[in-house]
Amino acid sequence: MRRHPGLHVGGKTALLWRGIRHNVTVRETITLWDEQRALLSSWFTDRLESVYQTTPLFDAQMPSDDDLQPWPGGRPEVVVSVPERALLQLLRDVGKTKTLQDSRNLVERMHNLHLPVLDKLLAHTTRIKVLRLTRFLSEKLGLPWAQVARTHSESMGGGHGDA
Repeated sequence: MRRHPGLHVGGKTALLWRGIRHNVTVRETITLWDEQRALLSSWFTDRLESVYQTTPLFDAQMPSDDDLQPWPGGRPEVVVSVPERALLQLLRDVGKTKTLQDSRNLVERMHNLHLPVLDKLLAHTTRIKVLRLTRFLSEKLGLPWAQVARTHSESMGGGHGDA
């Protein structure tokens, strides 16, 4: 991933790699994120099932490498979203490559998010759907970061959280 500086593991895969999981699958699809599409090596695409997202999630003021870390216990050149960023990436995929129920099953395991990190990421999130889903799921599941999600959803016109 060193050849493509913005390319990173995100969304559901980042959560799975960090121990946040609901179901165990035989062969997981790897979710990759980047700001612009890069050509992936054929050794990678021939051997691994993957989804490659290039949809912008954050505004231009947020550095593209914010809240990315080396793969825990893995190779340092493989960068992975922190759980807070992976959460927002996961919710961006609801209705496209992920179901609401699958996402909810993962979100309900996310009690220990770092509030300053989540607050910063939500402040830079440009997708109203992501803000509304973050609020809806956190309130529905009684998660400790629900107020942070509510504040950002309301600031962008997120209504009452009825997703």
